[in-house]
Amino acid sequence: MLSNADINISDMINKSKGENAYTIMNTDSPVSEELAKQMETVDGVVKVRVIA
Repeated sequence: MLSNADINISDMINKSKGENAYTIMNTDSPVSEELAKQMETVDGVVKVRVIA
């Protein structure tokens, strides 16, 4: 999804504990609210939060 929007991921961290995990991504371009909502439709994704 990010690559289709021409957004580069400059850094990414993934951590897990038991069955839950979180991923933090730094991007070179802003992520729109619309794209964040699309990311929430991915199976297994519980929440997407954009911090600008």
